[in-house]
Amino acid sequence: MIEKSQNHPQKPKSQVTRASANGIVRTRKRCRSEETAQMARPTQQTPLRLEYRDAAELADNPRNWRKHPDRQVNGLRDILAEVGWAGVVLYNKRTKHLIDGHLRKKISTGKIPVLIGSWTEEQEKKILATLDPIGALATADTDKLEALLRQVNTDSEHVQALLLGLASQNGIQGLLPKPEDPGPQIDRAAELQKKWSVKSGDLFLIASKTVPPRKVVRCLHCHCENEAQ
Repeated sequence: MIEKSQNHPQKPKSQVTRASANGIVRTRKRCRSEETAQMARPTQQTPLRLEYRDAAELADNPRNWRKHPDRQVNGLRDILAEVGWAGVVLYNKRTKHLIDGHLRKKISTGKIPVLIGSWTEEQEKKILATLDPIGALATADTDKLEALLRQVNTDSEHVQALLLGLASQNGIQGLLPKPEDPGPQIDRAAELQKKWSVKSGDLFLIASKTVPPRKVVRCLHCHCENEAQ
């Protein structure tokens, strides 16, 4: 029998893990990078299998935190109509709850493709909390994205709005519709003068990348321009 050394008492549990102010449990950092790398490899991979199941049989997850606005519902419904299923919903057979794919299940009827695994309730919570946010961390290669969007054709106004929104979010101005020129708005002159805080005789100079900006004063009588000191 090996006796515990009196010189090295066991560390209290409070030193192993501690809860931060926001309630998320933080685990003590490991010292060696090799051990940290091993954390990314589960000791036992959960076997997954693909099945087709009736959408009505799949129970929503009571902890699902995602809401789906109408533009997302309409866009997903139209893209499924155009290309069919190009993915799966994720289902935990141990808790009998969906983890991912609540909207796809909601707008579908009949049998749909389901990726089935078995996770503990704690693991399910972790997947549910991180699956979408990790995907959202990806950044766009704007050149490739623009080339891709130029090759996509759709008859759906909802899908088109989604793609234009994607272009706008990533600063791809060449794909966005040009704003319509309202032309001279003489009938709104008084309204616009008040809105923009301007008056007759004001002169605006557009700054140049090579020439520093100048302040110019225009004479109201002879209309000559002098640079302000």
